[in-house]
Order: sequence, then structure tokens, then C-alpha cells
Amino acid sequence: MPSIREQIMANWLTTVEGISIANGYNTDLGHVQRFRAVSMAQEDNILIEIKQGSDQRDSSGPLGIESRTLTIHTVLKVRHDPATDGLSTDTVFNAIEEDLHKAVMADRSRGGLAEARDDGTQFQSSEPVDLDEAGGRAAKDVIYTISYRHVLGDMTTQ
Repeated sequence: MPSIREQIMANWLTTVEGISIANGYNTDLGHVQRFRAVSMAQEDNILIEIKQGSDQRDSSGPLGIESRTLTIHTVLKVRHDPATDGLSTDTVFNAIEEDLHKAVMADRSRGGLAEARDDGTQFQSSEPVDLDEAGGRAAKDVIYTISYRHVLGDMTTQ
């Protein structure tokens, strides 16, 4: 069985893949994938890359339970020419980020894998990265943390 951490990452991917106009969001995402060291495909206008960040041990509690905080980077990559639609690149990013936040905060427990408190899933920050204005490409890193627990010595059991 995959670790709780891997199950959370799979849940995050499935959640983000569900963002579409047909599902009630403002944007249709191009391609959503787990992190791979590859370039954006020529035909993709929007690419979402989900990267696992740090996974920190917070504490070992009673009964052999370990509490942890997993950081997830959701990197929004867009190819955008403001001259074609009149929108600023920030406006495009804001629409995507609003949809991302709506989707991932709908179930803060990540299907029961994260802490059942309100802070099981928390927004941390969003920052522009890898700006390539000459190529019409820009990226933004949207960072969330997930609080979860597993049995000490067994990362597959809660």
C-alpha cells in the first residue's frame, strides 16, 4: 500500500485535474501532472505541475502516532499573449489560482488522509517564478501545507 504522503499527493492530483468550466470553475486547465523534469509542450497554454516539497516531522504523540506537515507546490505555467485577449498575465493567473483554491479547500481533510481539523490543508503563499516574458511564458508557485499523521514506523497506516 502507498504511504499516506503518496495517497495525499494522488488525492491532490485528482482534485486539480477536476478543475474545468464544465465542473463549475472559471478555467479549463490544459495539462495537469506530477512533477517531471520536462519542458512545457508546444501546444499547452496552461500546464499545472504538482511537486512534493518538504515533509517535516512535527511530533511523536502518544500511542506511537507521528504528526507531519507536507508541503505541496502547485506550479501554474502559462503561455500567454496579452495582445490576443486584452487580459494581463496576472489576471490569467488570478483566475487559475482562484479555481485551484476553491477545488483544494473543498475537502481540507484530503479524503480523510489529512488532519480532520480546519487546518488540515492550509494555503501558504503564491509567488511568480521563471518569468520568460520574451517567450510569452510565465509561472507561479502556489504553496499549500497538509497536516497528517501516521503510525510511527509505518507510513502506510494512520
